[in-house]
Amino acid sequence: MERWDAATPSSDPLWEALVRADRDPGGARAALDRALASRTAVLSDPTETYLEAVAAERIGDRETALALYSRLDSIPLHPDRLDHGWGFRTLSYLARGRLYESAGDRSRAEAHYRLFLDSTVGSDGLTREARRRVEELAGSFGRPLPSN
Repeated sequence: MERWDAATPSSDPLWEALVRADRDPGGARAALDRALASRTAVLSDPTETYLEAVAAERIGDRETALALYSRLDSIPLHPDRLDHGWGFRTLSYLARGRLYESAGDRSRAEAHYRLFLDSTVGSDGLTREARRRVEELAGSFGRPLPSN
């Protein structure tokens, strides 16, 4: 990530927040605050929102990350053309499941893992992870898993 950053002549605060999140959370926080205060015309709204949420999550700001991931639910997406927002919205369900679970909110965690499973097809690693988490969270409640 740092080599990529060094080769990228960008001073975008969102990019700075993403790059600095692991090594300099304070600097990443300041960069994220600047990014949140101004929108860029370069990225689509779903892309920018998702990346802001990832940055917030990586610096440990659970509340901001949850709010940004949740914002993806209200951004209109286009069914008639390739719109990456659909993928970001789906990935946000998994991220919210993880964040709610880390906060001890098992009910919301399970609900978001189920939303992720309902929105995906296949058996890739993320789908297997969500399915495993739902099974563990559902526990003795006997709630059925999504069929896909």
